[in-house]
Amino acid sequence: MNSLIIILGIVIVFFIYLLFKYLSNTATTLSPVADFTKAIPTITGDNLTGATNLSYAHGIWLYVQNWDPSAQKTIFYRPNNIKLYLDQNTPTLKCDIFLANGTTQTMTITNTFALQKWVYIIISVDNQVVDCYLDGKLVISQQIPPPKQPVDSTTSPLYLGNSGTPNFSSGVAGISIGSGWSANALIFTRWTTPVDPQMAWDWYMKGNGKSKFTGLFGAYGINYSVLKDNITIINNRPLF
Repeated sequence: MNSLIIILGIVIVFFIYLLFKYLSNTATTLSPVADFTKAIPTITGDNLTGATNLSYAHGIWLYVQNWDPSAQKTIFYRPNNIKLYLDQNTPTLKCDIFLANGTTQTMTITNTFALQKWVYIIISVDNQVVDCYLDGKLVISQQIPPPKQPVDSTTSPLYLGNSGTPNFSSGVAGISIGSGWSANALIFTRWTTPVDPQMAWDWYMKGNGKSKFTGLFGAYGINYSVLKDNITIINNRPLF
């Protein structure tokens, strides 16, 4: 009898833990779609749930169209907190975490970021542990010095693309005015707690509504003709 009570107690505690984990991990879509060649509205404070958390995660689908070595390539940026970007000259994906001592910790996630295909990126921060996922798979996990405590979201908004770069900011209505770069983003998400490997994989498998083969077949077409009275009326149509 006592053993049965103990087992039931363990089961109840386990389910309470799962329920707490589910309810506490709030996912918010900050931006469903973004074109980095255009001005992008600033993501203001009222959209950043858990803005002062030292544990959080961000996920984003990214498609790099063309490579311009003269352009900065910021993916997202929050002042004094986090910056995800591609190196200006090479397809190297990097993440900067701003530290309590006033310096910046730079992590190199991959030196061969894929171009012209959709890639799902998750950066998960659990205080001093940063996990980086590409297409649902953990590619790097690194312990860093104590990060800087994020301030209230009203004074520290979040920017997509190059909109957080000072010389590109219009200072009006939180809109970037300037030099973008050739990329598109979908389903930019923020979690109020870290993301574990299973969750990262599940979110990747949900997809983004776009074909993973877009970059492979997008440039292919088919040449054909429909003749009427020996006059060509249709030809050279895209296949995909």
